[in-house]
Amino acid sequence: MARQDQDPRAGADSARRRVLRLAGLSAAPDPGMDRFARLVARLLHVPVALVSLAEDGRQILPGMLGLPEPWAGRRALPLSHALCRHVVATERPLIVSDARADERLRTSPAFRELGVVSYGGMPLTDGDGLLLGALCAIGHAPRSWDPAELADLEDLAAACSAELRQRILSAQLRSAQKVLETARRRRAGPRRGGEPETRGADRP
Repeated sequence: MARQDQDPRAGADSARRRVLRLAGLSAAPDPGMDRFARLVARLLHVPVALVSLAEDGRQILPGMLGLPEPWAGRRALPLSHALCRHVVATERPLIVSDARADERLRTSPAFRELGVVSYGGMPLTDGDGLLLGALCAIGHAPRSWDPAELADLEDLAAACSAELRQRILSAQLRSAQKVLETARRRRAGPRRGGEPETRGADRP
């Protein structure tokens, strides 16, 4: 009998793992995701920008600009250092002018080790609305975020989500095509004597 008290977070984590695998993303540089990080840094004039995706108790960073080592080389952050986890947990944007004064965030080691002070994070979702992570803009000093800047970040997050959805859909289509090809081969079956099938051959 199926368990009725299964933690819904476990189901979401499993779904995210499957989706990230389809999108071909891991704790490694991805040219397309790095491009989104560069756009965030350029448009919002921030020193750090991340495409941060939730995966098995950590945040992977296929898109990244400006993080110090060793995190830049690892392309991943533990949840203790990842403010983006709050976006995943609440499924809402997180906008912080000074994280040191925010009761939710001020004990995070992200301040000491990453220099995070101001933060803007917008949700990234797949086609079914599953929260995959966040597109993040990070500053090393307090900042009052301008509404136009946040609108730009939201638009970039929408474009990044669209890129993720396109990758997922392409992978699903390739998988479906392989299933169809396998089914066709099985229906055709082996030819007797290795001879090709002839149809409509002329009768003597």
